[in-house]
Amino acid sequence: MKKGTIHELRPGSKWDQVWKRARLSNTLNTNSLFGFCFNRLMEKHLEKGKKLLEIGCAGGKFLVYFNQKFDCDVYGVDCSPVGCKLAKKNLELAKTNGTIICDDIFQCEKLQKESFDVVFSGGFIEHFDETETVIEKHVALLKPGGTLIIELPNMFGLHGYVFRIFNRDSYYEHKLLTAKMVEECFSNLGVQIEESAYIGSLILESGGKPGFIQPFFYLANKVFYYMIRGLNMFFKSKYVSPYIVIIGRKPLGV
Repeated sequence: MKKGTIHELRPGSKWDQVWKRARLSNTLNTNSLFGFCFNRLMEKHLEKGKKLLEIGCAGGKFLVYFNQKFDCDVYGVDCSPVGCKLAKKNLELAKTNGTIICDDIFQCEKLQKESFDVVFSGGFIEHFDETETVIEKHVALLKPGGTLIIELPNMFGLHGYVFRIFNRDSYYEHKLLTAKMVEECFSNLGVQIEESAYIGSLILESGGKPGFIQPFFYLANKVFYYMIRGLNMFFKSKYVSPYIVIIGRKPLGV
């Protein structure tokens, strides 16, 4: 990608390899621990019928979720041809209308500034070294008064520790960010923070590697989900919760 001073920590060609191995997920699983917690946040902050852009949309599960759950007019942009093909197929199978743009978000001329009510990215900003510059691109595409939603992994807690042990190479393709660091970027860009949350309570993940341990992680996560939901123990901790979600609003006139 040609992004000026922005350095991508995971090469673009590697994303094609990632999405070649991916399976169609159709939509966000709200019966998973992450999905349940994420959905509760969205129900709190997101109105129905909005025009929404996902940056880094490969796979398309979030686009399906936002369309089916909130009746959003969904658009997605991603630089991976394989990932975009997967997203289009996912939308088709889910009978969901949406627009997928295969392009570099930092060079894309197909997206007009201040044209979306909601801009969302999940697992995107941490793959670049210039965090504030990347978030600034999100803000530029957002209408005044629009909602910015950014989700990223918490690599400083248990999640990051497990990831580093089992998938060391992938771990170092992430910029290690805390909620406070992302909040500072929002503030510097004039975005008013509505909520900043560590979510998920407890999830074991390692990016699919090594393969032999994934069935154990899957089973453990199922147990954690039913236990935590059954006991209503949705604690938030930077030491244990695997994900961070920051929600902000672009002021009118900005």
